[in-house]
Amino acid sequence: MKKVLILGYGVTGKATHNFLKGKYELYVIDEKKIKDKDVKQIDYDYLIKNLPLFDFTVRSPGFDIHNKEFEIIRILSKEVISEIELAYRFLKQKKSKIIAVTGSNGKTTVATLIYELIKIENKKVHLLGNIGTPLISKINEIKPNSYVVLELSNFQLEDIRNFDFTLGIITNLSPNHLDHVPSLAYYLASKKRLLLNIDNQIVLTDNDKYFEDYKSNIINIKKNCILKQKQQALYYLDNLIVKKKDLKNQTGYILEDITYALLTMIILFGFKEKYIEVIKNFVGVKYRQEEIRVNDVVFVNDGKSTTIESLINAIDNYKKFERIIIMGGVYKSSGATRIKFKNDDLILLYGKDAKILRTLLKRGLEFDTLNDILNYLKKEDLRNKVVIYSPACSSFDQYHNYIERSKEFERYIKENYYVSK
Repeated sequence: MKKVLILGYGVTGKATHNFLKGKYELYVIDEKKIKDKDVKQIDYDYLIKNLPLFDFTVRSPGFDIHNKEFEIIRILSKEVISEIELAYRFLKQKKSKIIAVTGSNGKTTVATLIYELIKIENKKVHLLGNIGTPLISKINEIKPNSYVVLELSNFQLEDIRNFDFTLGIITNLSPNHLDHVPSLAYYLASKKRLLLNIDNQIVLTDNDKYFEDYKSNIINIKKNCILKQKQQALYYLDNLIVKKKDLKNQTGYILEDITYALLTMIILFGFKEKYIEVIKNFVGVKYRQEEIRVNDVVFVNDGKSTTIESLINAIDNYKKFERIIIMGGVYKSSGATRIKFKNDDLILLYGKDAKILRTLLKRGLEFDTLNDILNYLKKEDLRNKVVIYSPACSSFDQYHNYIERSKEFERYIKENYYVSK
C-alpha cells in the first residue's frame, strides 16, 4: 500500500486523514499527542532513524515549512502538496466550477457574498476552504457541475501544483504573515501562485501591479467599465444600482467587496436585478466589524482582524467618535506607524507583542491578556464612546483561532451591559 505523510492534525489534517483512510498507509506528524487510536503518529526521530519514503506528503496550512526538519520530509517525499491540491485532483473529475478567492483582507466577505448570490440562482454551491471547512471534507458531497466558492490563504497556495479554477479573485495585497514567511516577496509570490495554471480564466483584483505578465487575464475592479464606485454608491454601466447608506452592512470597504462579488456574478450569469436585494440585505460575516449598541455605548467586534489594514478600515468608520481601541496578539504584518490615531484615542494593547506595538505606536497601555483589558474597562466610564476590538494581529499566542478571542469580547458585552451607566 502506498505511504502518505500528513503534516499537522488540526481541522485540515483530520479531514485529510478521514478522506484517505483505508486507501493509503497513513502517518501523521503533530506537535501534540494525538488521542485517536487509528492514527499512526510519528516524530522527527522516527524519520531520521527509519528514513521512510512517501508517495506524497500533505501539509496542513499551519505547519511551518521553514525549519530543518521539513528539509528531510521534502527529500523523503515524491511531492509535498496542500490539502487543496489533493482535493482538487478528485474534484476536477466532477467538472465543478471553482471560484477561488484569496487576498490579504476582505476575502471572507467576498467569498460569502458570492456564495449567497449563487444560491439564488438555484445552483448547487459550497463555501469551503480557509473560511472554516476543508475542501477535502466535502469532496464526496459535491455533485457534478456544481459551484465551489473557495477561500484560499497563502499557506494553502504554497503547495499547489495542478490546482485550477473557473474564476479567480485576489482582493488586495498588503504585508501579512511576516512572522511565518521569510519575506514580503515570498508572501506576495505565494498569492500570485494562484495563477500557476491559468489559461483563459479571468482574475479580478484591485491592483494589477504584480500581474503585468497576465494583462489579458486581469480585470482591475477600480478601472473596469462595467461596475464603478462613485460617491459612496455603485453604478452598473453608469446607472445607479445601490447606495452605501442603503446597505445593512456599511463596513469600510464593503462597496469594493460588493464589486468583486457582483462582477463575478455578471461574468458567470450576467447582470440581474435580483442580486441587488441580496446585496442590500447582506449583513456581513461574523466578527468582522460587527457593531453592537448597548445604551449609549457602541462596541465593534472586529476580532477577525489580523492586519494593520483591517484595523485602519475599522477605525476609519468612527472618526467622529471618542474611541477606545483594543489591539494585540502576534504582530505578523507591518505598517503600524501608518495608523492615524486621534489625540484622544485610548489605545489598549495585550498579548505576546504588546510591547512591540507600544514601541511602534509610541503610545498605549500594556496588558497581559484581553481579559485583563476587559476587566479594566469595567471600571471605566464608557458613555458616548466607541469601543473597537480590532486586534490587527494573529491570535495564536493565547487562542486557538480568532473565533475564540471574538467570543470572549462578545461575552464581555453581553455580561456587562451595565458598563454604560
